[in-house]
Amino acid sequence: MEDKRINNIKEYRSFCKENNLPIFFNDWWLDAVSKDKWNVCIYKKNNDIIGCMPYIESKKIIFSLIKMPPLTSGLGPIIIYPTDAKYASKLGIDKKVCEYFISELPKFDNLTLRFFNTFTNWLPFYWKGFKQTTRYTYILKDIANPELIFNNFRDKTRNEIRKAEKKLTIEITDDINAFYKLNIAIFKRQNIPIPYSFELVKRIDDACKKRNCRSIYFAKDTEGNIHASAYIIWDSSCAYYLMSGANTEFRNSGGVSLVLWNAIKDSSKKVKSFDFEGSMIEPIERFVRAFNAEQVTYHKITKTNSVILKLFKFFTNRE
Repeated sequence: MEDKRINNIKEYRSFCKENNLPIFFNDWWLDAVSKDKWNVCIYKKNNDIIGCMPYIESKKIIFSLIKMPPLTSGLGPIIIYPTDAKYASKLGIDKKVCEYFISELPKFDNLTLRFFNTFTNWLPFYWKGFKQTTRYTYILKDIANPELIFNNFRDKTRNEIRKAEKKLTIEITDDINAFYKLNIAIFKRQNIPIPYSFELVKRIDDACKKRNCRSIYFAKDTEGNIHASAYIIWDSSCAYYLMSGANTEFRNSGGVSLVLWNAIKDSSKKVKSFDFEGSMIEPIERFVRAFNAEQVTYHKITKTNSVILKLFKFFTNRE
C-alpha cells in the first residue's frame, strides 16, 4: 500500500507540472500544509491521468480520519474531460471516476472533505452513503475593470475606503511575523484559539514566496501603526483572500476594506477573478457581501463509519 502511495504521489507531481490547477491542488501546496500526510487517488484511461483526488490522512486517538488540510478552501475531484464531451457524457465520467475514488480511499472512521467550487456533482458520493452540506464563498468573477468593481461596492464600503485612504497608506511586505500577530488578534476578538500554528503559516509563506504567488498587505497610519492586513495568494486564474489581520484598537478605521480594495486592484493585473474565501459566520458574510461579489456554492462531504463516532455525533448534535 505504501509503494502504491509513493507511486501515486510521484505521478501526481508530474500531473501538477503539466496542468494549471487551482493553487490548493498543487503538490507543493499539499507538502506545505500537511507535510507527508497527504495521499491521492488517481484514475487513468489509456495510461493517461484523467482524474485525481488528493486528501489528507490523520489519526486522532484510535480513529482514522480523512480530512481537509488547514488553510485550504477546497479539494475533491479534479477531472479532465474530453474536449468534445457532451454534458451527459461528463456526468457519466463523474460517476465512473468518483466511484473509483471512493473505492480507492483507505478505511476510515470519519471523512470530511470540502469540494472546490468548480466541482458540483456530488451525486456519486450520495449514492455511496456520503452526506452533504451546502456552503458558500463569494467571488468577483471578472476584475478586469477595477473602477467598475469599485462602483459596484455598497455605498458604505466605498465611503469607508475613501475615508481610510486619507489617513492610511498601503504597504506590501514580507513580514510574516507581524502579519501572524494581527491574524491572532482576529481570533482573540472572537474568544477562540487560532486553529493553525505559526510554523504552518511560515511553511505556506515560504512555498508561496518561492513561487511568487503571494502578497502581504498592511494598512498603516502616519505613526507606523498597522491597522489591518491581508494575505493574498493566487494561481493562474484567481486570487484568494486566504487570511486577514486587524488591530482591535483601530477596528473602525476602514483598514480592512482598504487592504482588500488594493488587493483586488493589484490582482486585476494578474488574474481574472478574486475569491473572498467566504464565511458561514454572519457578520463576516455581511462584510464580504458588501463588495458585491457573487455568492458561489460548494459542497462539504462527510461520512462516519465508526459506531462510536456516530453515537458521539448523535448525542452532541454534531455533523
